Amino acid sequence: MSDNPRMPGHPSDIPSSRSSGGSTGSSVSGPPGDHNQYYQPPSPHGPSGNTQTRNIIIGAIATVIASTSVYYLTQYINNKKTDSIPNPIVMKEATTNAWKRYVTMDNIYYKSTVLLANDESVANDPYKRVAEITKEADIFKRDAEEIAKEKNVDPALKTMLTRRVERQTEYIDLVNAFMTNAKNILASKTDEATQKKKLLEAFAPVLSSINLLYKKAATEIEELSKTLSATYAITFDPNEVLIYAAYKKGVSDPGLTNGPPNPADFSTHINSKDLIGNWADKDDKISLQKNGSMNSSNPKLGESTGTWKIENDRLRIDAEDKLTKIKYTLIFGLQDITPNSFTMVLTTTPFEVYHAVRQKEN
Repeated sequence: MSDNPRMPGHPSDIPSSRSSGGSTGSSVSGPPGDHNQYYQPPSPHGPSGNTQTRNIIIGAIATVIASTSVYYLTQYINNKKTDSIPNPIVMKEATTNAWKRYVTMDNIYYKSTVLLANDESVANDPYKRVAEITKEADIFKRDAEEIAKEKNVDPALKTMLTRRVERQTEYIDLVNAFMTNAKNILASKTDEATQKKKLLEAFAPVLSSINLLYKKAATEIEELSKTLSATYAITFDPNEVLIYAAYKKGVSDPGLTNGPPNPADFSTHINSKDLIGNWADKDDKISLQKNGSMNSSNPKLGESTGTWKIENDRLRIDAEDKLTKIKYTLIFGLQDITPNSFTMVLTTTPFEVYHAVRQKEN
């Protein structure tokens, strides 16, 4: 063995063509019988070298193409996934715009129903009024459903819109059911007193159910605004929605009532002597006597008798229906009192307003 270690890559690292027994090896690169030559690798410049180089290059290119294809395929799949989940900025913008459209749409519906409630052309035809309110409700439901279908809108807003549609459907169903019931009562062969009593009995649970529906709607609007405000760090004010603001002030049903009166608008220091006399607002008539007795009449509602007085700057009437014998109490705020006229506003739902004009004594 040589004293010098063999270096890697040195010709001595290449196996000898001789075996340990001195016989000819089988891996000789030279001519047969030439045992003094070492194995020589193929020249990279020869034909076999070109093939090997080409194979290496082609393999490298194939690897790059495959890797690139996998990368872009992965990116495409990931992008398709993220398409269904918009980023917060996109969702915030879409939700804010959808909220604004919802507020506008809801307020148009509310104002339309209030106008119908005060429209004299349908005042004496409850069936026509309900038909008009139903049309407005159908438009509302269609618009709400369109907003709920918009892309990138927060699911919480979509859910609330769906519930608002459900509430309106329930409301219209309740009103239509009552109108059908009322029609059947009026078509019955019972006396007028019985019919009137049955109508009042039928309307009470309907009004209660309608009040509950509006309470649910107001609660849903309020909770949604809180959720969206917390999620996007901007204010979604429920008071922008008129139906919510009205409910908070005490209005139960904009389609059947006027808006609530402002107590600050009522007269104070009222002298009861100014109200003594006979008064009328179209077909509604009321007589307030000096001795505290009263009587009122309306062609459709019939006649009532009872007492009246000024209590805490309000006109209090305790009466009894002549037909049904049902007793009731009404409290009115008074405005614009003059010797020949005054306005009386019912302080509870449906907040009816009467413009009383003095009638000549017979």
